[in-house]
Amino acid sequence: MLERARTEWTTAMLRDVTFHGFLCLAIALLFLAFLLFVTRRRDLWLRYTAAEAAFFHRLRFPPRGFTDASRRFEESRGFTYLLWFFIIALGLLAAAYAGLYVYIAHTFHGPQSI
Repeated sequence: MLERARTEWTTAMLRDVTFHGFLCLAIALLFLAFLLFVTRRRDLWLRYTAAEAAFFHRLRFPPRGFTDASRRFEESRGFTYLLWFFIIALGLLAAAYAGLYVYIAHTFHGPQSI
């Protein structure tokens, strides 16, 4: 009885760890594609930020200072460094989930389940 509960628990845990690991990897890849767009197609990115700022200026929803500050940040190098930070952090988190998967599978199911 206890062995069956343990097996169900570890199976559910492995399923969750797998899901979260692939989710972190997918988000890291999306951020990488976005970073490549921001750095390689800089002209389109600058046109987009200018259009976004003009749209919000017409709406007068956020204050003009906030819109201008966000546009300056989106066009700065700090924004690309922040994207790199998120890509690296999510990649490391995905690697940690992979290690956790191997640890749980090896500990509770034995080496034949990996």
